[in-house]
Amino acid sequence: WLYADWWGVTGVKAVLLKAMHKRDLRTFENCCDIMYFPSKSMADLFVDRNIRKSDILPPACIEFSGTHDKIFGRMIYVGGVQKAYGTDILLSAFKKINNESNKYQLYLVCREKEMSNLSDECFDYEWLKVFHTQGDKLKELYAECDAGIIPLRRDRYMDFAIPVKLFEYLGN
Repeated sequence: WLYADWWGVTGVKAVLLKAMHKRDLRTFENCCDIMYFPSKSMADLFVDRNIRKSDILPPACIEFSGTHDKIFGRMIYVGGVQKAYGTDILLSAFKKINNESNKYQLYLVCREKEMSNLSDECFDYEWLKVFHTQGDKLKELYAECDAGIIPLRRDRYMDFAIPVKLFEYLGN
């Protein structure tokens, strides 16, 4: 409700959603001893509320005990294939860097139903490999890559939130 203009809802629906969000916050204020936030900047948005105590969530990383001393020339992106997630920017960047002297692979892990969001041209890129996997199979892909990429477009929410995917990448 603090950023009602951000979610693009207007009219009666916006009024109802704002009222519901404020009701939820009052419930948290009355029932919670401590309220956790994903970042300090997000917690700061609620300073003027009647929250008894707030704190920042500790990192939710997977503990990694292996080594990664080989360079593969591969990056991984795990997530949605949509303009909002910056997939178009990511693919464009890899297209630019993959010239005759550079050969970097991109492992793109997404839901199978999102394949229709990729242009037909993408399937001709020899540097792009698309996977639909999770769990142990995803861990195997992480082990074959040098880094994880988060190509999100900047928006108000991401200015104060931290993607959980970042911690998953760091853990792997």
